[in-house]
Amino acid sequence: MNVYVPPVNSMSVDFDLADRLPCMDVGKWIVCGDWIAHNACWYPFVESDTRGARLLDWCDDLGLHVVNDGSGTREDRGTGRMSVPDVSCGSLSDACDWSVHTGFTSDHLPDVIQFGDSVSAVASTFRMMWD
Repeated sequence: MNVYVPPVNSMSVDFDLADRLPCMDVGKWIVCGDWIAHNACWYPFVESDTRGARLLDWCDDLGLHVVNDGSGTREDRGTGRMSVPDVSCGSLSDACDWSVHTGFTSDHLPDVIQFGDSVSAVASTFRMMWD
């Protein structure tokens, strides 16, 4: 599942993951997205924020594991500082390798998740629309 959560200042209230994302049964899930959430769990060089704490709690509640390795996923073009607003988590964390792909001109660096032969593809037509 891919997720985009707009910045807090573009919404009237901050998001609540429990209300916004579908109830996920235990199974094989990878959830990737631009959460604009910060937590030392996935980037130890930044102070955790409320969104980061909520995202980590949601992952814990569902038994999902963050697969980011601490690498920056976004570069501030003005300062050159790296941050990690893009977080990938899932129940398949032990069956995948996560990395950041460099060499693009976007400020967000693509996350690359590679799976071994033990994971089969699942088609899904679920689509979520934000308010």
